Amino acid sequence: MSKLRFFTSIAGASTQSFSSLVEAALSSVASSGAKRIVFLAATLNNNGWLDRYFGNGAIPKLKKGTTVKGWSVPTIFCSLSNYRSERGDLVILMGLRSDQILPLEAEDDIYGFFATPWLKGEVDKWAKIYGAICIEDGKALASNFNLDPVVKAALTDLSEDINMTTGITHPSDEHQAKTFIRALHGAGLLKEEEAMEAYLISELGWEKESADDLMKLVKTLNAGKYFQGGDKTGGHLLIKRWKASKN
Repeated sequence: MSKLRFFTSIAGASTQSFSSLVEAALSSVASSGAKRIVFLAATLNNNGWLDRYFGNGAIPKLKKGTTVKGWSVPTIFCSLSNYRSERGDLVILMGLRSDQILPLEAEDDIYGFFATPWLKGEVDKWAKIYGAICIEDGKALASNFNLDPVVKAALTDLSEDINMTTGITHPSDEHQAKTFIRALHGAGLLKEEEAMEAYLISELGWEKESADDLMKLVKTLNAGKYFQGGDKTGGHLLIKRWKASKN
């Protein structure tokens, strides 16, 4: 089954919106087959939401893992550093940013995410990439990632040629990636960085870490810097091929 993904658009320490997220997670337990509810924060010191929701004195029990009266599954409070996913987790994300959430998407044991941001817009990138539902209006956050078809063809081509389990870490895959990025840069097609990353992750199935490796190459050239490796000639032929493939 596909992961459940919800978020609140209300940033900050809103007890009401946090309560709504918790209720959404609880109401999803039976239909999703979830086995545990996890409260996840950057550190264990980020526990204000839990203090307000459960009351003083609950944090020590939550850190160890506990069963809340009336809940059908156990719950636990974890930090990013000590969280170990278990099959059937529903994860309530407390104040985490998109760049902290995206790597968690690779965890197959997680059945759903319920995110509350500390600052407005901090989960928008993740929400757009994966079509997360806003609990306030029941709508997915509109994605405005408009990527040039030539870039799509190039990234699809690259994804079909490399070993997707290792990304571009193998020398031959890294060489090909650098060649493709050089060709796109030469044609002025590396402007939509966020759209490229979104396409890699949501459409082509790249892991966040592998997408980051490729995007580092893009950002390097866009910053007017250089990298070693990759073919520096023949880029126009690749562009011609990608243009033809999209027709």
